[in-house]
Amino acid sequence: MRRLAVVGCICVVLGGWAALVSAAPAAAKVDLAAVREKAAPAVGRVTVENAWGISQSVSTGFLMGDGRFAVVDLGAVRQTGAARATLHLTSGARLTATEFGMADPSMGLAVLRVEAPA
Repeated sequence: MRRLAVVGCICVVLGGWAALVSAAPAAAKVDLAAVREKAAPAVGRVTVENAWGISQSVSTGFLMGDGRFAVVDLGAVRQTGAARATLHLTSGARLTATEFGMADPSMGLAVLRVEAPA
């Protein structure tokens, strides 16, 4: 009898979930051109150099929030001897980061504090 009650509860919960899902509005179509136009100024190429200015790796990254932080590929900045990362934006601005702080190895991302453009 107890097993039947548990199965009945699970069916009620799943039935309620199915009703919620079917009542949810369909996702709106995303205008990719508008997303690209809005995001493009914050996206750029990242170069990582050692203390002598020799390029060690190249990747991509983007500015986050108010522009003080950049999200980049962790593999690019975890090079032995990496001293500086520069984010080259499409506007021509160059933002340099010398503080390699937060990283998430499971996602392969690092967050760098960038200095104001010179």
